[in-house]
Amino acid sequence: MADDVGMKKRPPQAVFEPGTLDNTRKNIGVLDAEEAAKMQKVLGGEVFTEKSAPIDYSKLPKKVVNHRAYSPATGHTSYSVSAGNTNASTSAPNPKKAQASAPAPKKIKHVADLPSISQKDNQLIDRLMMSAEYGIKKNYGVFNFIRPFIKDGTERVLPGFCEITLKNHIDHIQNFITVVKTMIQNSPDTYKSKISNESDNKFKFLRKVATWNTRDIKLGYIDLDSKDKVTLVSELVPFVKAVYKQVITIYFLGDSTITQMIKDIYNDIMKYPKANKDKFQMLTKQAITEWVYIHSQVIAGLYPLLMRMVGTPFCAYPKFFTQELSAILKFVDLKKFDLLLPEKKKTQEEVDAEKKKIEAENKAKEEASKPVEEKTDMVKTGLKLLDQMFPQAGFLHLEEFPDMYPYFEPLYELGEPFLYLSPNNPLQITLVLLKILEDFFMACHNMQFNEKSNPLLSDKRDSITQILNEWPVYREDNFNRKYAEELKNLVNQTYTQPNFPTTQLGKKTITNLYWQTKYLFLPNFTFEQLLLERPVNDNKYILLSTRVSFMLKAFSDISRLIGLVDPPNGKVSGLDNPWDCYHFDITSPVSKRLDVLLNAKSKTNNVTATNANVVKYITCILAVLNWWVNAKSSPAYKADPRKIYRVSEADGQPVFSIQKLNSQDRLFAEAVKKAYQDRMNKKK
Repeated sequence: MADDVGMKKRPPQAVFEPGTLDNTRKNIGVLDAEEAAKMQKVLGGEVFTEKSAPIDYSKLPKKVVNHRAYSPATGHTSYSVSAGNTNASTSAPNPKKAQASAPAPKKIKHVADLPSISQKDNQLIDRLMMSAEYGIKKNYGVFNFIRPFIKDGTERVLPGFCEITLKNHIDHIQNFITVVKTMIQNSPDTYKSKISNESDNKFKFLRKVATWNTRDIKLGYIDLDSKDKVTLVSELVPFVKAVYKQVITIYFLGDSTITQMIKDIYNDIMKYPKANKDKFQMLTKQAITEWVYIHSQVIAGLYPLLMRMVGTPFCAYPKFFTQELSAILKFVDLKKFDLLLPEKKKTQEEVDAEKKKIEAENKAKEEASKPVEEKTDMVKTGLKLLDQMFPQAGFLHLEEFPDMYPYFEPLYELGEPFLYLSPNNPLQITLVLLKILEDFFMACHNMQFNEKSNPLLSDKRDSITQILNEWPVYREDNFNRKYAEELKNLVNQTYTQPNFPTTQLGKKTITNLYWQTKYLFLPNFTFEQLLLERPVNDNKYILLSTRVSFMLKAFSDISRLIGLVDPPNGKVSGLDNPWDCYHFDITSPVSKRLDVLLNAKSKTNNVTATNANVVKYITCILAVLNWWVNAKSSPAYKADPRKIYRVSEADGQPVFSIQKLNSQDRLFAEAVKKAYQDRMNKKK
């Protein structure tokens, strides 16, 4: 008894609700025997008891009882309804059980400098990082449950991962960039041109990789390889972002597709007789080897880190990259158009349609590229007519690139972009010729062209009527909306930042302007390419050069037929009303001058102010524009391409104002008077 009294009473042993200890074990993670023993020694502890799980008799199989009435309203048999009523009368409701049946709130994992995700997703990603496949975090085995007790224990990255793995990633990415650039640089010149210009995915692939660099990747790696420093997952964000910002751009082409592309590039180059087979064989093998590493070790190997940093729910590789693409692009600050995607397999109808389109384009290019004679008699006549209508504008010496802005801006108000154009920029004269012809074509809307009677007025691709309707778009859309926006940006940026043309963005802007000149206006325009990549040709209209050539042929034939018949009853194939008096719906500088030159004051029985004579004027001026844009010997192609915008002779800075001419009408009147006096003198 005394001994019993003297003994200390032990507290009652804790008894836990069913499942408590099992949940605790799951939260701790997998423990091996050694780790468990060590933790018990350090932290102590007792063995506790857990209640047995209560038996849910409702889930036990029941005997089938026949002849029970079924209630459609409740969905129960008469027995279950009565049993339910009995139970309800004999047992009181348990509010704790009702509360326990409600869904538990979702646990959220918060980590500094990383997006918040659910506890479940965090555990899944954490286990992935600790796995032997990825080796990003240390796996303590059965002692993993001590990680939360260590400062930042769950976010620590293995030192070897930073010191060795990430360093290897940088080296392989750099090697891949170098070998691809070496393949481009050592390619034959003809193939280099294809790489720069063609739209096949293999060429896009080369251009894309050629823009990569490891600068941002190396900046993100600074201090990560320090042996004395504890690195956390959040500190890898700059590195991971820099890596995926580059590799994600080609990832969706597919591993095998890129490998095949590299082989195709090698096969293409081997078709050139002077290609160095041994060198390109070595470069091809190296490029494939480096790509295989990047795909399997870098893109796949860093995927758990990317998933944690993006903050999306857990998703297995490689499904993660397609399912969470929007979140990934937002993380690396890219858009979908920055990605190279596999070419969609085309139906036979699409292949046939594309083939016809290519054939039509080749035919158009062939026609446009036909040599134009240097200053034919018709071109010389057109230049004289232009000088007659706009005396002293400079049409008689276009090879000297006279400044057209002071003369034509007061007449046409072409606007700010016209002011910015350098007089040495061939687009200045191109724009003036387009606008003058646009004025002439106003009279054509009142001419009755008969495309059926003259095959030169239309073909399967185009017609004279369609060109007349669309002519203004070459100035309003192609120049004012496309070219002018880039031009204004270049001028404004250069004014505020004089070294802008030498910056990467400046070079891109200048290169875009070069290509727009070639795409939209001057097909034979040549320039020194500042960047390897070129903008997409989004010209939605038939080439200007092609249409000018087409119009010249059509109007030349009508002019020829007009010369073969006598007015006012001669029939002209292609024009039903050649002898009618011309009419402009809107008065313009051209219409005013024609009224004087063709003596249109009295149009009754007037044999000069006719549609036929307007057609002759148009033919000669079209010959000038055709020579300007299509002849390789044209002054337009001898201009210095670097002189894009107007600059001050004093300091070389952009110019935003220039004195305009106000004597155009006086000069025209004086020229007409002088021409009349010269004719009178010849008659004497």
